[in-house]
Amino acid sequence: MKFEDKVKELEEIVSKLENGESTLDESFNMYTKAMNLIKECDDELKNVKENVNKIVNENNELKDFEITE
Repeated sequence: MKFEDKVKELEEIVSKLENGESTLDESFNMYTKAMNLIKECDDELKNVKENVNKIVNENNELKDFEITE
């Protein structure tokens, strides 16, 4: 599942939980699903951040990205 789809599903779960019409079991299951989606999104964002923080130098080697002023 794409990152954007996970975020959309999270938004739908939050909306359903906020309307208060779900049973306790349904709410618990949705909460569990949401927490799993959050972890997956967080892991994906951490991975992207690591990749963004690297840059290819002139010799096609990856190195840490540093900002110099």
